[in-house]
Amino acid sequence: MKLKNLFSLFVILLVVVSMVSCDEGGGVVAVGEVPEPPPGFPVRPITIIVPQSAGGGTDIGVRLLARFAQAYVPQPIIIQNMPGGSTIVGITEAMRRPADGHTLIQFATATVLATAIGGQFDVLEDFDFVSLQVSDPRVLGFSPQDGRFSTPDEFLQFVRDNPRALTLGVTGLHNASHISALVFMRDSGLEFEIVNFDGQATMRPAFLGRHIDTVWQSVGETTPMLAGERQIVPVAVFSEERFEDDLPGVPTAREIGVDLVSSSYRGFAFRRGVDRAIVDYMARVFELVSQHPDYIQEMINLGLPNTFLGPEDYTGLVRQEVESYAVVVRELGLVN
Repeated sequence: MKLKNLFSLFVILLVVVSMVSCDEGGGVVAVGEVPEPPPGFPVRPITIIVPQSAGGGTDIGVRLLARFAQAYVPQPIIIQNMPGGSTIVGITEAMRRPADGHTLIQFATATVLATAIGGQFDVLEDFDFVSLQVSDPRVLGFSPQDGRFSTPDEFLQFVRDNPRALTLGVTGLHNASHISALVFMRDSGLEFEIVNFDGQATMRPAFLGRHIDTVWQSVGETTPMLAGERQIVPVAVFSEERFEDDLPGVPTAREIGVDLVSSSYRGFAFRRGVDRAIVDYMARVFELVSQHPDYIQEMINLGLPNTFLGPEDYTGLVRQEVESYAVVVRELGLVN
């Protein structure tokens, strides 16, 4: 009896020691410095609003970053998914909350487009940009189960010979995914019947169930579909260079005759008015995460291009996007 009690006590002590030894980052150990937070911050959990569905490439990337950032931040980091309205639902909620640094918004190209089309927010006036996390090029792909073609060359010839015979899935309406697909169709001369989905959570099952013929998505969303049983045949990646590690043998768009580079830029911002010291602190935390060897490897495994930019450089990138998309939406007739 005494031996049994001693054994139980030993087990309990092991559990307690394990709990004390485990860092707050869910198994992640901080590498290098742990920056000192500004006085009085944070005083409660930090929420990152993700204006996309759970389970997509955007959501997965944010959750990975939050898990590593937790090792550097003295309060819990909570992910809140709020999809809808091409990111407007989540952004509206973020704008309602106090500008005290406890609510970050995951910020994507779709929000830039909301401004270019005349949305209710001015991204250059209403937000303070913290950091860029991902620059994720777009990919065009079809199902390997489609018996009408089996190679990218056969696919492209089929599309040329049969305009609008194939459906092309995009995530959102009048957002980055949708408009970049329209630009692709304009520049390539290839015509598809576009089908708009709320996000990857609804588009991927439709594609795998053969309810749509092709998809327009990111490298990060394509890579998992190539693991194990091949679920997609990538036709081209819309980047400056090939992604041989993630998409071996897949040509760039320019190699198939389409002079177009298209990426989904994703990062983080606060609503305007957050103390600059908090902006710089969170940017430094995310920079340290971007340099963490384990984070770098996990980003590679997910096929997410790890691309850090700080507040000034990220703001400059957003400004360039606003100017570029303003021209595109006028050319496509989406605004007067």
